Amino acid sequence: MNYRDLQETEFISFFGIHEAEKTENANRLTRVVLKTGGFQEFIHLELKIDRSNEIKQAVLEIDRSWIGNELSLNPFAKDICKSYIDVICRSESNPIINDMIIGLFEITGKNDNVLYVHPPKPINEHLPETRAAVKVFIGLEPSMDLTLDQLKLSMTNMNIANKDILRVLVDFSS
Repeated sequence: MNYRDLQETEFISFFGIHEAEKTENANRLTRVVLKTGGFQEFIHLELKIDRSNEIKQAVLEIDRSWIGNELSLNPFAKDICKSYIDVICRSESNPIINDMIIGLFEITGKNDNVLYVHPPKPINEHLPETRAAVKVFIGLEPSMDLTLDQLKLSMTNMNIANKDILRVLVDFSS
């Protein structure tokens, strides 16, 4: 995906995402730090783009305390995570990614009260990749990796500087 194309997406406008920092690295990739319009203290977005503005790597980090857990999940955290995967991985062109964003959108915590017009599909009816992503998002599993033709998607729960985060990394350089 081209960085200019990403800037024209609903993902960027809906979440009020703007460029906060841009620096060129020694490996000829430009590091672009993006900030959301709200909840900046819980969300970190970063891209690495080449000289032709092609995104080579995209990283979303979300504070685990903001996401929640199996009892209660923050709908805003679910929304930015699934929307990021949707736009960066271009879900319309891949049924695995498409199922994953639906699964992430539909998952709820055990104590969450949600009224549905159409009840969601039970998680065990989703693809194995979706079930793995949902478990990592909820915090029940440490990580999952998915390698497709043109990208590698990794979701990892980790601790950075004494802060628990979920890192969603998409790498196009493979």
